[in-house]
Amino acid sequence: NVTYNFCIQYGILGLKKVLTNTESVINTTLNGLFQNEANPVMTNCKVSDVQSVFNKTLECVCKEGDGISACSAVESTVMIFHDAEILGDKIQSNLLHYATNIESGLNE
Repeated sequence: NVTYNFCIQYGILGLKKVLTNTESVINTTLNGLFQNEANPVMTNCKVSDVQSVFNKTLECVCKEGDGISACSAVESTVMIFHDAEILGDKIQSNLLHYATNIESGLNE
């Protein structure tokens, strides 16, 4: 598993919806990357679970905007299923590399 921390800015979404959207983006992004991965090791991987919570110990600063948006740190732990002999460190390294892809998806 790997844990991501993101600062997420949101407007009228409820807090539960922020977590649900974060989990959905992570799941969709990673599974898409696994299917398109040139590295055959990662094509055997699939997201099995994503759990997100608000991380009150990290401070986020909102970008200048409409004045009604809020931002919060969200911590997401991702569990990966794989059907091949893969070292956990190799999976974790690839997952950390994908953080920028997930961040791009969260900003859409």
